[in-house]
Amino acid sequence: MLAREYGYWVSPGKAIRSGAASAFMRERRNEIAKRRQSANEWAGWVPLAALLLFLFIGAKMGEASWGLAVALGLPALLGWLVFKTVGADTPDPVAKLVEEQPWQAWPCRVEEIDGGTSTPRKRRTLLLAPDGSVVRVFDGQMPEEVWLFMTDGVGVLWVCGDLRFSVAMAPRGGSPIWLAAPVPGPAPADSNQGLGVIEEVVRQAGQDAMRAWLNE
Repeated sequence: MLAREYGYWVSPGKAIRSGAASAFMRERRNEIAKRRQSANEWAGWVPLAALLLFLFIGAKMGEASWGLAVALGLPALLGWLVFKTVGADTPDPVAKLVEEQPWQAWPCRVEEIDGGTSTPRKRRTLLLAPDGSVVRVFDGQMPEEVWLFMTDGVGVLWVCGDLRFSVAMAPRGGSPIWLAAPVPGPAPADSNQGLGVIEEVVRQAGQDAMRAWLNE
């Protein structure tokens, strides 16, 4: 693990063991369950709507219209079947990460992505080596309160997962958690932040992370 090679803090247990992360994931699971229940309720009307469509077109346009009715109704039925068999049970990628991987405390620089209109805003996170060079780059919808808490966009984030793929991120303590995807291509040559600032962030990263873990 690259974080260990750099001497960064890695949690002694799975990320979900931190109290803040565990509480956040309980709320997240409840929200996902509510959304799926609502989607299932709406999806239950699809077969009835398709049947009514068949009958309506058949009654209005005669036998020649049944081909059109099938062409319009069949995609709706197929979409409903796919949703019922696959979409409703799609696993939560954040849950999989925090249940299987530890936290890693990474010094980082965060940048706004121009033109972002999503809520929360999409931001770019650059993970930094002890010398200030950029190791990995990720894009994700970082919560506004996390962004505002960082000084000049520099700080420490807890990262969970294999850095080659999508990871879960959180501020110190493990909540809130969001998903970030790797940005393809070579990482920038270095950070534009003074090395002294980076060294201070690195120095505090392990101490603060362990203190937060023990206080959970």
